[in-house]
This record gives sequence, C-alpha cells and structure tokens, in this order.
Amino acid sequence: NAASSSSSTNSNTTATNNSNTTRDEDEMEKYLGLLQREASIDPFAFTVTKRPDYLSWDEYFMGVAFLS
Repeated sequence: NAASSSSSTNSNTTATNNSNTTRDEDEMEKYLGLLQREASIDPFAFTVTKRPDYLSWDEYFMGVAFLS
C-alpha cells in the first residue's frame, strides 16, 4: 500500500509540474508576442553578456560606507 500511494503521489507531482511548466510557457509566449507587437523588439536577437561597467564589491561597500 505504501508503494502504491507513493507512486500516485509522484504521478500527481509530475502532473502538477507539467501543468506549471505549460502555464509558465503560455505566459512567456504572451509576453514575447507583446514585445514583438508593441515595441517591435525581437527578444531572440539579443545576446546576454556581462555588463562591462559594473562595480566591484570593494568599490560598492566603500561607496556605501562613504555615503553613510
């Protein structure tokens, strides 16, 4: 009985995860369409890169200490 209840719990969890994933994908599609339609932006044309002008932790904390 414990094995059968465990497998049903796992299948319920898997079904819930799949529905959440589908819902997230549907919501993402809605916003991608909005970007393309309203702003004429193709979100897949951009590459993700690290900002070249970021502050190091030392510069950040010294700035916070100076402002305090």
